[in-house]
Amino acid sequence: MTMNYKEIVDCIKEKDLENQLYISAKYLLGNKDFELSIKGMSSYIDGKEIVIGLPYDLIEISNEEELYIFLMAAMGNQAQRILSSPKDEIGRTQKKIFKYMRKKRISGQVAENISFSILNSLEDGRVENILVNNKKGFSKYVKYARYKYYVSTRLEKDELYDFLNSIYIYGTTGLLPIGFEEMYAGTRLGYEFYKIKEDIDKAVHLKSCRQCMDIAEKIGEKISDYVKDLVGEEEEIDEDKIMQKKTSPKKMEEKFNPNNENDTKIDNMMENEDLDDVENNETNMEEEIRENASKNIEQNKTMAKRDVEIENYYLGKGAAPNSSIEIKRIDDGEEKINGKVELPLDIKKRAKKFNREIIEIMEERKKPLRRNQKSGIIDTNNLYRFDIFDDTDIFIKNAKANEIDTVFYFLVDGSGSMKENNKWEYAIETMAVLEEALKQIVKIKVVVFNTSWKNTEHIIIKDFDDNTKNTNLIYTSYKNKYIIAGGANKDGANIRIASKELEKRDEKQKILFVLSDGMPSAYQYNGQFAIDDVKNAVKEVRDKNMEVISIMFGSRDFRKEYYNVYKEMYEKNIISAEPSEIFEKVIKVLKDIFLNSN
Repeated sequence: MTMNYKEIVDCIKEKDLENQLYISAKYLLGNKDFELSIKGMSSYIDGKEIVIGLPYDLIEISNEEELYIFLMAAMGNQAQRILSSPKDEIGRTQKKIFKYMRKKRISGQVAENISFSILNSLEDGRVENILVNNKKGFSKYVKYARYKYYVSTRLEKDELYDFLNSIYIYGTTGLLPIGFEEMYAGTRLGYEFYKIKEDIDKAVHLKSCRQCMDIAEKIGEKISDYVKDLVGEEEEIDEDKIMQKKTSPKKMEEKFNPNNENDTKIDNMMENEDLDDVENNETNMEEEIRENASKNIEQNKTMAKRDVEIENYYLGKGAAPNSSIEIKRIDDGEEKINGKVELPLDIKKRAKKFNREIIEIMEERKKPLRRNQKSGIIDTNNLYRFDIFDDTDIFIKNAKANEIDTVFYFLVDGSGSMKENNKWEYAIETMAVLEEALKQIVKIKVVVFNTSWKNTEHIIIKDFDDNTKNTNLIYTSYKNKYIIAGGANKDGANIRIASKELEKRDEKQKILFVLSDGMPSAYQYNGQFAIDDVKNAVKEVRDKNMEVISIMFGSRDFRKEYYNVYKEMYEKNIISAEPSEIFEKVIKVLKDIFLNSN
């Protein structure tokens, strides 16, 4: 049985584990002056304080013994870093890798993330090797913790994430990730990984941090071309590459990057600087990198205090440091859509049928009385139907308002798991039908969301006022691969963005649909923490008198196992469906809304 957050916290207090870890750290650090605390979800060093984060968001903890093992392993890692990882040395190397990648025209955000990941992977492996060789008693803690992390981690089918994660897992365990050969043998990722595999082996077995950093710098140079091919150049992003979307040149991308009140470095360092300025600003860059290294070079960075509005409405409390949200927009003008795609006949037929049904409902709304209702005033002219046919729809109601004053916002999970069992295709085809059928009837907005590492993308593929005559924006974006399923999913942040957009609308009834096939999960965003974040985001929407409907789809076993979790997150209005039933279920809900809206 897995320990939950409260059980972990209670165990730490009851067993006085903080004091036990302090005594063990004292054994490792000798006369060094330090403090130690267990708090938050990230382990890091801040000045003289060693902070050990709770492990519940990384792996499942089964009992008190496992909890103690993981805390001891994390403490040993941080203590050995104090002894073996000079911050200045790491800071200089991060600066060099960053600078090299910027010259390759890789964005500042990506360059810093990659340099941090390389250094962290090698240093974690190196310091843990030193620890288990010098202090044999720690071997059992480190090996067990690494084994549990290894078997709990899966590749995400997000190429950049999987590449970096493979480096980390191999650097800390000496093993390839589970499923690596099956998924990436003979691919570019496999080739690039094996190109640096020997370098990783050398780096993690070195005693000298400087020598390890020299190899880290070489690795950064070796993988730069591959990284550029994956993410594109800063000013010329390739839309066909993984996690890249076609954006409108006339639409400014809104970026929400949390600001740290303690001036912790933001991910998009120098992203808007001209490349020529890199050389001129070398001194400033070095100072920024040093500051960043002193606070953020640990595997998980310290939780930063954030701007209240961003914390409350977008990322949520306790978001991973330097997380960012990027709102992107597919070209929305018909004349700007490249590679127009003919809508399949099946989608056209379904759209036409649904359009006709909605028009009939709208016409029915214009009548002063509605007959054949299941509640209301008894229709004496229809009583014979109850006696003869046992029908219950024998009531009449006064008509609702003629015009429907409703707006819809559809959030579609675009994470890597959507590729399985045609879930991505079913969801996108449903959205394409809605776009086609509801033109000239109501305003709808369709957004795909996913997360790569700490960067969340909220990709608008059809906005409220988009109304192209001869092009279906959703299906065209799908077929031309402007939108691609991949990465993870940070549901709470995207629900908050949708909430803010709906707030701006004048319609009386505002309805948010969230279509997802699994649990909210991303870097430092999973387990009960992520569930609570979604729950809070949904509550915020409903507190503003807006409605939220969850479309939960997947296998029967998945829905049976996780329905109660969805119930905890969404509380009500949860529609459970097989992937092939998404269209049918969404259409049924929409018909009810059109029929019963005031």
